[in-house]
Amino acid sequence: MSRALDGVRVLVVEDEFLIAHELATALLEAGAEVLGPCATARDALRLMETQTPDIAVLDVLLLDGDTAPVAAALVARGLPYVLATAAEPPLMPQVQSAALVLPKPTDLVRLVAALRSTLDETPTALSRMPDTAH
Repeated sequence: MSRALDGVRVLVVEDEFLIAHELATALLEAGAEVLGPCATARDALRLMETQTPDIAVLDVLLLDGDTAPVAAALVARGLPYVLATAAEPPLMPQVQSAALVLPKPTDLVRLVAALRSTLDETPTALSRMPDTAH
């Protein structure tokens, strides 16, 4: 897998341990700094109090409900995110702001490419990224 995400801080919000581990491993291999993974919206929001991601990968349904509060916090900060979920569209209020929705099981090469593409299309994210990530 390419190092397309060198220096990019990616928040992972996923409640299934094996999926979260797989996502984190793929992101690390792509050069990203992984924040989390967080299994609950509460944990993700708490982490965001002290660390700022460049982008996030969100599952929709979590142990404590859904990721709508996390998505809202990201949008309020001008931060992009991608949804990686098996949830159907009616269960995804976050989809309105998401750059992309990837179905589970998620192809990890496609996920890395989607994150890179989303960052490239998001001016506020680009301004926070180190020059080496381009």
